[in-house]
Amino acid sequence: MKKQTPVAQTFTDGGRAEAGFLHERNDCVVRAVVQFCDITYAQAHAQLKAAGRKDKHGAFNHQYAPLLDAASGYEAAYNSNPKLSTVGRVIKAHPNAKLAIVVQGHLFYVEAGVQKDLGVNSLRKRVIKFWVKDASPVAPVEKTGSKVRVAGVVYRSVFEAFVQLALPLSKHQAFRKQLKAAGLAGFGGLWFEVVV
Repeated sequence: MKKQTPVAQTFTDGGRAEAGFLHERNDCVVRAVVQFCDITYAQAHAQLKAAGRKDKHGAFNHQYAPLLDAASGYEAAYNSNPKLSTVGRVIKAHPNAKLAIVVQGHLFYVEAGVQKDLGVNSLRKRVIKFWVKDASPVAPVEKTGSKVRVAGVVYRSVFEAFVQLALPLSKHQAFRKQLKAAGLAGFGGLWFEVVV
């Protein structure tokens, strides 16, 4: 049996008690928005309520996605292959970034590899989508045959790496052109830099 990596965790209510929302529940989205967007619990609660979230109920994608899109500067990276990316792999690919990660029925916040939530989220959970903020500007990429390794995580293609790392498609196309111009598309063991 494979040994499971311990989860780096800080338990936090996102400022809920301090803001006076003692009886609020089903508020994982509010807590994640508070931390990812660097706003107070009351502000996040009010903005989500204005978007249609009801008190003591969860929130839908169309209610919270615009807030996270605005904070990160671009739309979420959807996980194109649910069997490929787990919470652990997303965190490993973005070790110093701030992340808002969506798994089945839950949204939570990660900062510099540490989960900041009320509960522990398994590193093996499948990621549906995620937002990245304040990522390191340069990530090492190793191209081996048709696979790409970024920060120790192997992806099946350059495109998949860009999707998983939440990089804009225009950057993917530019990177492919650089590879082709350099005649490196079929070579293995070569290191490249992807500038975010």
